[in-house]
Amino acid sequence: MLDILRNLPLILALSSALSTVFYKIFQRFIKRITEKIENELAEISKRISAIEKNAATAHKDLEKEVLRLQLLEGLIVSDFQRVRLHIFMTVMPL
Repeated sequence: MLDILRNLPLILALSSALSTVFYKIFQRFIKRITEKIENELAEISKRISAIEKNAATAHKDLEKEVLRLQLLEGLIVSDFQRVRLHIFMTVMPL
């Protein structure tokens, strides 16, 4: 017991130094992990934005195609007037 009391300052100094070193290592580890997570989230966000943009473009193209098919169907049925056809063709060229 007396031996431990004599070495108590040394024990406290070593434990303090070791805990400081381990804390610094832990901080660096957490920082690297956080940076990796942020980078992955940014990349995922970019991918989602690109997918949303592609979906919006595809939706517009699909709407145009539906209108074109309606136009062709109207031409077949002869419901369209010439003026409507001209307006439609100038707004949405084939």
